[in-house]
Amino acid sequence: MIKVLLVDDEFHVISHLTNLLQQMEQYELNIVSTCSGPEALSLIASSHIDIAFLDINMPKVGGLMIADKLHRQWPDCQIVFLTAYEVFDYIYEANQYPGAVYLLKAEPDKKLRSVAEASCETILRKREEKEYLTDIQQKQKQLLLLQEQLLLREVLHGNLSGNLIDFAQSAALEIHFSLQDKVYLMLMDIKKAPSACLESVFYLDRMERLLGNLFCFSFVETQKGMLLWIFQEKAGLEQELSCFDCLKDTMDAFLDICTDIRHQTVSLCLYREKVDWEQLQGAYQLLYDAYYRESALLSMNASAARVIEALAPALEPEPSALSASAVLPKKLVSMKQALYQGNRDLFLTELLYCRQYCVSVRSRHHTGAVKLYFSLAVIYLDYIEHYGLEQRLSMEIALYPLYCINDFADWNQAFVYLKRLAEALFCIAGEFSNDKTTQLISSIQNYVQGHLSEDLSLTVIANYVNYNESHVSRLYKRVTGDKLTDYITACRITYARQLLAQTEDTVQVISQKAGFHTSQYFSSSFRKSTGMSPNEYRQQSRGGACTV
Repeated sequence: MIKVLLVDDEFHVISHLTNLLQQMEQYELNIVSTCSGPEALSLIASSHIDIAFLDINMPKVGGLMIADKLHRQWPDCQIVFLTAYEVFDYIYEANQYPGAVYLLKAEPDKKLRSVAEASCETILRKREEKEYLTDIQQKQKQLLLLQEQLLLREVLHGNLSGNLIDFAQSAALEIHFSLQDKVYLMLMDIKKAPSACLESVFYLDRMERLLGNLFCFSFVETQKGMLLWIFQEKAGLEQELSCFDCLKDTMDAFLDICTDIRHQTVSLCLYREKVDWEQLQGAYQLLYDAYYRESALLSMNASAARVIEALAPALEPEPSALSASAVLPKKLVSMKQALYQGNRDLFLTELLYCRQYCVSVRSRHHTGAVKLYFSLAVIYLDYIEHYGLEQRLSMEIALYPLYCINDFADWNQAFVYLKRLAEALFCIAGEFSNDKTTQLISSIQNYVQGHLSEDLSLTVIANYVNYNESHVSRLYKRVTGDKLTDYITACRITYARQLLAQTEDTVQVISQKAGFHTSQYFSSSFRKSTGMSPNEYRQQSRGGACTV
């Protein structure tokens, strides 16, 4: 999928370019457009852009300003400048961007299409080159990271019943850490990033450059955008204080790298003391809690690095229901999405956070804790009802304790049950993954059919089903054998045929109702699909004269 951004303060230019690009069916294009320069800057900040068509001369924010941000944030982006004037200064400035193309708006369609196709080919070629390099140079590093992450997840979720070393040996894991020596912990919260993907190799490479040969290190993503890093000094290093100072200095430098190179808003939180592997689960939860308590005082738009001196649970004498962390409602939303999307790691991490709150208040009759517990119960019950899992679940675990809160001796026991129930649900979800995929495709198709006259870009549809754009595009093609854009066009043509046969609306009105940008593009798409023009189809369907 290639993401194309169109920016021009003249809507008819955007419509013409959109129609032209939509005819390039050999490429899978996701086209977003705006007539506003400031809005374009916002789109660039939140989404990866592969190709950009920019009007140079616009009020407030012009194309050159937009290109400057594109060049810094997405250096591989192909930039095409558009203008109605042949001004040398513009050409000179535009040529400061590698690979940029300067075109007059009066250029024929053949020229515009040629430039667009060349840009698409350049993007695809660069992707192939990067994939080739990744396969050759980075496969070993990624394999090692995956093995270490498997071990870390088992430790953090408390799934190990035996010795940690025995588990690593029985699973044939290649671990560079000593499982007998202590480790340092650091949380990394990626609060704002232009890319949805986690760039594992980038983080590992930069950390290796900063630390040299002093430490073994790795990380695991405990939830989306939240990483737990572990560090262990290598054998032969004796001065523990200097090791911690080294990590502290590295943390500041790493923060600068994430901010300046990846344009990410990041918070780093390093714990001063080393932790035994057996204490890793509890220490992580306390570090997580301490981070969120302090984060309430910080701006969400600012990067920060700090050290936690001591880990202690926030035990307050019977806090009121109103003092339940403002974070908890967001946690519940996150848990619901994680459950429906099959994200076991995120769900269990957020469940641990909820447990910490309930355990801290002690009383099983505390209003806030009881409300939180039953909010969790509703999430479970809605999911079980949605997929009709009650009978299947009865073979794995009893369901009645979910709504019999007084049967638990304390909050710890209650959350042990909630964790067991979650594990059972994720296990069953794996058995019915095909059914869930079918439901997702059906949900996408129903949304398309109900919103034909509206914006049906891949971004809009992906937001509706709570998945990223690339996943939706690939999944739809894999399951149905067709591109999602082809399905949308087919539905719009079908709806247009109904309107032509049953109403007196003009072709222009029908093209708008069916969601086409212009009547010209509608006519060409209609003829390609049916073999006749809209008026010819109307005349044939009615057996009489046509109406324009």
